[in-house]
Amino acid sequence: MKTSRATLATAAAGRRFRRRTCALVGAVLLAVLLSIALLPAVAEAGSLASRISSTLSRYGMGGSRSAVTVWNLETGRMVFYRNVHRAMTPASNQKLATAAAALEHWGTDHRFRTEVLVNGGPDGNGVVHGDLYLKGYGDPTLSTTRYQERVFRVKTSNLGRLAAAVRRAGVRRVTGRIIGDESYFDRRRTVSSWRTGMSAFCGPLSALAVDQGYSGGRRVSQPASHAAKAFRTALRANGVRVDGGVRVATTPGSATVIATEESAPLWRILRLMNKPSDNTIAEMLVKGLGRKVRGRGTTADGAAVVRKFLLDAGAPSREVRVRDGSGLSYLNQMSPLAVSRLLVTMSGRLDFDFYWNSLAVAGRSGTLRQRLRGTAAAANVHAKTGTLSISSCLSGYVTTRGREGVVFCIMMNGSFLPTWQARQAQDAIAALLARSDL
Repeated sequence: MKTSRATLATAAAGRRFRRRTCALVGAVLLAVLLSIALLPAVAEAGSLASRISSTLSRYGMGGSRSAVTVWNLETGRMVFYRNVHRAMTPASNQKLATAAAALEHWGTDHRFRTEVLVNGGPDGNGVVHGDLYLKGYGDPTLSTTRYQERVFRVKTSNLGRLAAAVRRAGVRRVTGRIIGDESYFDRRRTVSSWRTGMSAFCGPLSALAVDQGYSGGRRVSQPASHAAKAFRTALRANGVRVDGGVRVATTPGSATVIATEESAPLWRILRLMNKPSDNTIAEMLVKGLGRKVRGRGTTADGAAVVRKFLLDAGAPSREVRVRDGSGLSYLNQMSPLAVSRLLVTMSGRLDFDFYWNSLAVAGRSGTLRQRLRGTAAAANVHAKTGTLSISSCLSGYVTTRGREGVVFCIMMNGSFLPTWQARQAQDAIAALLARSDL
């Protein structure tokens, strides 16, 4: 398998963190289990623990509204924990689990495909007598060149390139219509457990969507139909005449593939999801996991796959509830113990480098670009943020001044949660860990 320079660079960056964490994951998890069994609900041993508690209190984040865990990956020692078993609304920390399950079931180099099929033809004159089928398989990044340049800023599956491939396959004219096939997933556009208005933060879900289901900055109501229209336009721009209109239907089993377009590899897509916290990609991945693992492209089936991964990582079943992939659902629940076990487990996997590099970097990228600048955590902390009206979270990895790798999870919930104060407390704790000697 050919390995790109970007892939090698990503792996090297992650290994620099891994080299600072020598303990085996199994030993770490065993230490976690023993520590939880023996210690009280709030660990206060040592000055670092006292300073974390003081930080929470200083920003009004003490008491039951905050749950925190800090694990030293090298020793497996629990440095601090508070409300470790409390089931919390994780907000976009849910994407940590979605990304992990995606790596488990697809692998870093997986590419999502979109196919063009015909049910006969083209003939010797390049004419397809009938319809041309555009079938989606849940690619969350199929897009136009303009959208890639303005939103993704990464080269991935391109609708125009797919149209050019059809032209190269010898097609010059289609006498019928362009059929958009989204049958790989169900046709629910949102998630049933979302509160009213949450769909504004996610494109319409479909196995066939272009530009994440947006047109002119607005969500389209029928993404597969919109994709078929956009593809018809792209075909005409590439010299392929299309006589008919568009519709949504299922491709006949007798149809043959004449062109295929593939997305960027999964590791790059996870960066597009985690760094800016892209909800649409997360929900598409969850439906895709449901289809791949359980044979049904539904959110519920994908959520079951993600939940199983969390349980396999050691999360207590009563402390995990998965209702979507993005964290927009207020019904999701994860305890800080569940999040920490997930992060510890991922740190021991061969694909950890890609997982670690998908996260926002303090003071540098994604949702942490403007946070923790000028602190020891800048360019050090790799973490996932999470924000809802009742939840503010920050979980990830940090290297201490003593060059030790640390997993941390900070989750804050409350009916009237002051988000600014919550983030101040999270940043103060992350900076504290970065300049500490464990």
